[in-house]
Amino acid sequence: MLYAGRRSFGLGSALALALIGCATSEPGAEETGEWLGRVDTTEAGVVVVVNEGGGAWSTDTVLAVLEHAIGEQDGPAEYLFGDITGIAVDAERNIYVSDQIGSLVQAYGPDGSHLALVGRQGDGPGEFQFPLAPAVGPNGSLWVRDRESRVNRFVARDSDDLLVSFADSWRGPVYPQSDKPTRFDPEGRLYYPEEWGTIDLRRYFYLVYETDGEFVDTLWVPEYSNAPPSTAWYQTSERGGRMVAGLNRPPFSAEPSWDVTPAGNLVCGDGKEYTLTELNLEGDTLRRVMRAAAVLTIPEGERRDSAAALQLRKDTLPVPMSQMHGVPDDVREGRLPETLPAFLAIHSAGDGKIWVERWPLADRRDETFFDVFSADGIFLGTVVVPVALLSEPAPHIEHDAIYGVIRDEETGVERVVKYTFESPSRSQ
Repeated sequence: MLYAGRRSFGLGSALALALIGCATSEPGAEETGEWLGRVDTTEAGVVVVVNEGGGAWSTDTVLAVLEHAIGEQDGPAEYLFGDITGIAVDAERNIYVSDQIGSLVQAYGPDGSHLALVGRQGDGPGEFQFPLAPAVGPNGSLWVRDRESRVNRFVARDSDDLLVSFADSWRGPVYPQSDKPTRFDPEGRLYYPEEWGTIDLRRYFYLVYETDGEFVDTLWVPEYSNAPPSTAWYQTSERGGRMVAGLNRPPFSAEPSWDVTPAGNLVCGDGKEYTLTELNLEGDTLRRVMRAAAVLTIPEGERRDSAAALQLRKDTLPVPMSQMHGVPDDVREGRLPETLPAFLAIHSAGDGKIWVERWPLADRRDETFFDVFSADGIFLGTVVVPVALLSEPAPHIEHDAIYGVIRDEETGVERVVKYTFESPSRSQ
């Protein structure tokens, strides 16, 4: 199968077990005993956690189980999604889903039944043009960002605990760009993801706000040399251009990933090596977390087919490559990496755990694999979701549940799925 995205590729069967790192058995088949690793501290005070072997969970690999799915191809309007942009879950396990098509935020019960509409379409307080990234803050309010630079807050209505009553709103940054999740720190301050720069060169950061919209500080994401341009494009007029998908990065290339923890720190990595770095608001390194994982070679057939597909994409451009912008040298010269990235994405869970998304197994491409670390960097084990979750929007992860979005490849229908898993005992 040709490379066409994160999950559209095949891997040799000899690589299958290695992709889970040290979890070399089927879920529940092996008990690891105790955590294998070490914790050191550098002279600069940086805590270094080296995960050399099995996890601290008594069962190294856990399979999540589908509890329910929300969304239909045909049916009532409240179950039809167009472009899901975020998921939030409150203390009562009610589910809030933002949909960019239709400018809607819907509320569902823990069982997936529709309960209410949150806000309405419009450009005023409590209204949405392009809602995204709903999140429940430490104060129990529901916050919803809008691409039109507004942040709306909703609280529980009088009749129950559902967060659908409009409370207040404030103006966010001008021309917000990022679709990453909204995060909060222990003081309840809101971390608003943003990016800035030219179309070829971007900087990523979080704007920190008090709950009344007062700007506090900026949490910067490190500059990574392997960060791809935001898009490839060519100029069509003096002031206009056209974007071209698929040429801003070579197939199989590693990309940086990051998220904000409930402590208000940034956890990040370049994706090339299995190393996570935790930074505070001042940019100081607090912790490095490493995990032993095999370096996996991309099968030659996969690389050859993907290189041919990339060349065909370039050959069919309406302009010469010399007129293209935002195209890395590796893409221009047709160079593909020889090894797979160490990981795909970093996700922060509400309980402080860090979930690192891995490449799927060769014979299980329609599944999603997560390595799970405690807040202090101890590798706990691997959780497998038996479905391919979309990377955007990012999954919402609770103590024992994963909420994500799936899309039917044939119909394009999107659904919100809830998977639960039983956290094994920690043997450390």
